[in-house]
Amino acid sequence: MVRRYSCITTNMGLISPLLTALAGVSSSSTVSNPYSVAAWLTNLHAYLTALCAHPYSGHLFVGEAPGHRGCAITGIPFSSERVLRSGSHLFLTALLPSLTLAGSVTERSATIVWCQFAGKRGLPAFWNAFPFHPHSAGVTNDNRRPTGIEIAAGTLFLHTVVEILAPHTIVAVGDVAASVTTTTFPKLRHLTFPHPSYRGTAGFISGCAALNIP
Repeated sequence: MVRRYSCITTNMGLISPLLTALAGVSSSSTVSNPYSVAAWLTNLHAYLTALCAHPYSGHLFVGEAPGHRGCAITGIPFSSERVLRSGSHLFLTALLPSLTLAGSVTERSATIVWCQFAGKRGLPAFWNAFPFHPHSAGVTNDNRRPTGIEIAAGTLFLHTVVEILAPHTIVAVGDVAASVTTTTFPKLRHLTFPHPSYRGTAGFISGCAALNIP
């Protein structure tokens, strides 16, 4: 039986202020804000609202930042257009009618992440330490590592997401996320998984398996 970790009703009231705060951040020559696009902001609202009604596992996976082929064009962390269309999890099947997607672009990391939960009833929640897309100056179709200042700026949004979802465990995906989650939420259980990039795939997969999400 999947243990139900649906959100406390009063905390769902934090979703709208979170979206307003995200949408209010200006893009720059090295950072793009996907939530300045109304469709991606609406997608995030649909995702968070659906997650609050879903018996999610109580694990919050925190990544680095949106990738240009993933969250930057969907608004949903650890996702891609192809993953969201895939129906690989019942949650995605139910969510898809509420989403606006421009195409079917794929992202390797997002595919690896969702493959770990295909066919399961439970599902973790997903967020990023820096919720905006960092890239090279004037070039939006690449990814760069977020700076320490950017990660610090993302902490405010991360705090709100933790309030909304009330996880029992934070899973930092990669060293960048781990650098902030372990010190920011000392009362929560913490795990660190390798990022599901080419060198971290095996460690990420084994970490997910060890969670034993049914």
